[in-house]
Amino acid sequence: CDPGRYKKSQALTNSSNFNCIDCPGGYVTSEIQQASCFPCIPGKYQGEKGALYCLACKIGRASDKVANKNSTCTACHRGTYQPREGRSTCLSCPLGRYNNKIGQETCFFCKKDQFADTPKSVECKLCEIGKYTLKVAQSSCLECGAGKYGVRGACIDCPTGFFRMD
Repeated sequence: CDPGRYKKSQALTNSSNFNCIDCPGGYVTSEIQQASCFPCIPGKYQGEKGALYCLACKIGRASDKVANKNSTCTACHRGTYQPREGRSTCLSCPLGRYNNKIGQETCFFCKKDQFADTPKSVECKLCEIGKYTLKVAQSSCLECGAGKYGVRGACIDCPTGFFRMD
């Protein structure tokens, strides 16, 4: 049998393609004279019959299936991402980052005075009044210290004649 085809449970002495069967979707063989086809491993797929090779899941997609015969892999959900081809799972956005779209290759940094305190965040939260962050991609906000008071996203010195003890 030619590559991409196999001869089912018969002696493999005849080199012609007579009685050869195409490998089904999700299975491949790149060798001649095969008695079976090999399944695509997780992170790869093949939607065509009679194929020689499995194809890698694209960036932003993954598949944990063996012998995946879908023509594409599953897009990563919101809050997850995948920066590499041929992967079996999507990764969770880390703390301080978010992703509100499907099929992404990266997560986005929360802006200054915003935070994401859980993995797989799909949005960032605003710091409460009296709290702030020093930089982007933070998982929590800091309290305004003594002698300062908060205005959303900023700590301002108390005016002359006023004070704050914290």
